[in-house]
Amino acid sequence: MEPWQTVLMTAGTTGIFTLLGVLLGSRLNARLDHAKWLREQKQQAYSSFLADSGLGNLDLILDGTILESEYLAKQLVHSQRITILAPIEITELAQDVVTVAKKIARKVGNLPKEEKARVLGGLGDEYTTAVGRLTFAMKLDLHKLPRRERLGVREYLKETAEP
Repeated sequence: MEPWQTVLMTAGTTGIFTLLGVLLGSRLNARLDHAKWLREQKQQAYSSFLADSGLGNLDLILDGTILESEYLAKQLVHSQRITILAPIEITELAQDVVTVAKKIARKVGNLPKEEKARVLGGLGDEYTTAVGRLTFAMKLDLHKLPRRERLGVREYLKETAEP
């Protein structure tokens, strides 16, 4: 093989590997940018779900305010956003929070303040548990844990549960 052929082969090989490196790097960068954007969108949707829709404020639930059209519209918008962005497990947990909050609001919304605690009963615990499970699942989704991408939230919780 002549020296000029060796130079051409070396230059050609270097060019091909450089081009492959650029293409793979740009693809990886695009994937990372999308993952960052998606995480930011989820974080905003998760935080606004409980805050803006009144579902995280027990006073608004107890006085029945969350059943007013303004809050129902916000709940619908935030629920739809979570449905689009979040895994199905989080969507179901979010719906559980909405259901329990509405049950509480219907049951005690028109009662005098002193009777609300008595009538509330186990619904208060059910609400606290539903919100706790939802926020925990949201944290799991935002902070990618080992094997998290291959498991759903419920499966991960089962796998990591203490025996």
